[in-house]
Amino acid sequence: MVKFATKTRVVDAEVAARHPQVYNDEMNPAIITKESANSKLLSCRKCRRLSNQFERLRESHPGYWNKPVPGSGADSCSLMIVGLAPGMHGANRSGVPFVGDSSGNLLGEVLKASGLASGVKITNAV
Repeated sequence: MVKFATKTRVVDAEVAARHPQVYNDEMNPAIITKESANSKLLSCRKCRRLSNQFERLRESHPGYWNKPVPGSGADSCSLMIVGLAPGMHGANRSGVPFVGDSSGNLLGEVLKASGLASGVKITNAV
């Protein structure tokens, strides 16, 4: 069963698709694509505190990604790993969750050793 989140709840994708008048185009999983979702994420400024932090980091670390970090990995997966936030010198630098820092290195080693590296989606809560 495919589900997606609105601001107030998790919604079954089939229900949303049957009731497009209730779930507008922005939230309708039958209409939204991975590219449009990432585009909305990268341009989002609803959290002023986070937006302000990225602005400050662009000044102190101009070569870093310094934007919200989209999830990476398999779209159809049996395992999803959600980190708290992008690492300052990892995902915030690379633009990819758990890439470029010691936590990412450890996670990569564990996933490879357990045989789960190819079927996982990795993202952050913020």
